[in-house]
Amino acid sequence: MTPQEPASAGVQETVAALFREEWGRVVATLIRQTGDWDLAEECAQDAFTQALTRWPADGVPPAPGAWLTTTARNKAIDRLRRASTGAAKLRELAALHATTLLDSGGPAGSRGGGPGTVVEDDRLRLIFTCCHPRLPFEARVALTLRTLAGLTTAEIARAFLVSEGTMSKRITRAKRAVRDAGLPFHVPPAEELPERLPAVLGVLYLLFSEGYAAGAGDESIRRSLTDEAIRLARLVHGLLPGEPEAGGLLALMLLHDARSAAREDGGELVPLEEQDRSRWRREQIDEGVALLDEVLRQGGAGAGPYRIQAAIAACHATAPSFAETPWTEIAALYGALERHVPSDIVRLNRAIAAGMADPARGLAMTEPLGARLDGHHVLHAARADLLRRLGRAEEAAEHYRRAVELAPRRPRATAPDPSARGGRARLSGTRSAACTNLFREGCPSGRFPFVGRAETVVLYERHDHEDHPFGRRHPPIAFDVMGDGEPVVLVSGASCTRGVHEPLARLLAGERAVINYDRRGRGDSGDPSPYAVEREVEDLAAVIKAAGGAAAVFGNSSGAVLAVRAAAAGLPITRLALWEPPFQLDPGAPARARAYADELAACLDGGRPGDAMALFLRSVGMPAEAIEGMRRAPMWPSMEQIAPTLAYDAAVLGDGGLPPGLAAVTAPVLVLTGSRTGPWADAAARALLDALPEARHTVLDGQDHNVSWEVLAPHLIGFLG
Repeated sequence: MTPQEPASAGVQETVAALFREEWGRVVATLIRQTGDWDLAEECAQDAFTQALTRWPADGVPPAPGAWLTTTARNKAIDRLRRASTGAAKLRELAALHATTLLDSGGPAGSRGGGPGTVVEDDRLRLIFTCCHPRLPFEARVALTLRTLAGLTTAEIARAFLVSEGTMSKRITRAKRAVRDAGLPFHVPPAEELPERLPAVLGVLYLLFSEGYAAGAGDESIRRSLTDEAIRLARLVHGLLPGEPEAGGLLALMLLHDARSAAREDGGELVPLEEQDRSRWRREQIDEGVALLDEVLRQGGAGAGPYRIQAAIAACHATAPSFAETPWTEIAALYGALERHVPSDIVRLNRAIAAGMADPARGLAMTEPLGARLDGHHVLHAARADLLRRLGRAEEAAEHYRRAVELAPRRPRATAPDPSARGGRARLSGTRSAACTNLFREGCPSGRFPFVGRAETVVLYERHDHEDHPFGRRHPPIAFDVMGDGEPVVLVSGASCTRGVHEPLARLLAGERAVINYDRRGRGDSGDPSPYAVEREVEDLAAVIKAAGGAAAVFGNSSGAVLAVRAAAAGLPITRLALWEPPFQLDPGAPARARAYADELAACLDGGRPGDAMALFLRSVGMPAEAIEGMRRAPMWPSMEQIAPTLAYDAAVLGDGGLPPGLAAVTAPVLVLTGSRTGPWADAAARALLDALPEARHTVLDGQDHNVSWEVLAPHLIGFLG
């Protein structure tokens, strides 16, 4: 058989199956051995291509995975040998030969085991490399799913609810960032693992979900993906046995996977209500429940999102029958989950659970979600089932038809017979065969102490289709996300909510993912007491973490001062843009700052927020008659409401001087001022240029402190890249 001849159907099927099973192993091994991501993927692809041409004549080898790895490694050696024109290439080739002997147990020594070895799995190394903090969170997950699991760009795009073109660009940018930054290919040291864990768990969660939910392909459940996710989750849990969320994720996977055999019948997904529970793997359920009990004891009364989801799955798995499922408790668990992952999909699941006990209530809970989820089939499948339970068959049929139209694949469907009691539409081949077959179920009353407790969320996520696994607890922080690409966080100034920056966010969204948040005490964000500047820096750190672990930051006025303080505190800020930070550097500034702060405190402590706002407006140069006019305007009550946060900005500004530690800020910094602003702005800019190693200054002609966003945006886009 020549390379031009097609492989037999049997060999094609075998190679296709092996691609799912072995691609990650082959690529991860070659990346470790060569350090070259592109070379690893190209040689792995060559190995699979060679299998298609060789195996029809030679037969499938006894150990096809080892054959593919060896073939890919030999191709890498050949390529390096042909390119060995210098000493560096020769050393690289020698290193590859050495690792080949090492992996095969040859004379170079035996693998593993020493005291410094944390884990000896190439795929886990690859996960931690892909999940490096210098990569945005979504890029980490997408890159790992593509490189390690071999998912297509279309499959990953569907998991993220974005277009295939957008995901392709995201993966390309991520690979370029790994290469340009020289990110190491290893499992990080033990002290760094807790910070790196959330992104790794996110990778495994989506990997399992893609296999379990049958995103593409002919198999209803892609066994290789779920097995791979569970295997890697076991490794991560073994690596960090004291981390309860890692154990919670493993328990979640085990409990869902235990009923996989009952979810399919003749190519159709079987709704939970109709599943044959005798086919559930009880031994695996027992393992998952025992693990969940262990990690719940570790974590005390609080629980993170993976443990909550595992609790739902465990409670369902131990319910004697569908009729005995305590749906009220399920709804309570989804309420606990929503405080961690406040997305509309979680809210929909909560409505479904409530609807199992009270269909009218559940249907009412779906109404606020209609505008945002109308284009998603899961909403219509849920409404259809709830309407069916209420006996409104014609309305249910319409929603079933709508769900079929919106489903990611073309399913077979039969609308319920309006005259048939209990009729059900079957959406075979979709991710929601019926609303009761959604991903999580059940919880027996009283088993989990965190249900119904008021827990502090890390962030209140306003963007409905992007879920972030937040770690450290903070007050609720509201934010919007616009656009796609590398993240930039907008930090507002005094007396402002995130609405002030919304026009700027829209201008930047064509180039970046823009995170526009309410600082504490403003808009939809929380306002715990007592206030401290350090807590505001932690808020910004939480927003940056939600953005992916590192982000560019734009600060406006006093928000620019907060951003400078955050950079000096060591936050992972990749680029820092500042609009007229109001540093006051003349000798009389400290005394003025103290007098202003004291008078402001007297107004607020005396219950006079209007006077506090008027004081602030005078301090920024507003004439008295203009202030009096504002006090009579309809907007004034809302200004009084935000007045207590003026004390926060006064604390951020301090005595007016620059904060310490600026010499250690290595990120590029752009200081922008307007030509019509007073000399204080230029003085502050010059001081920052002297203090920051990588700072530069741009003056915008014709602008004052109230800058035009249309004028400012092009300069930010050019600086951010």
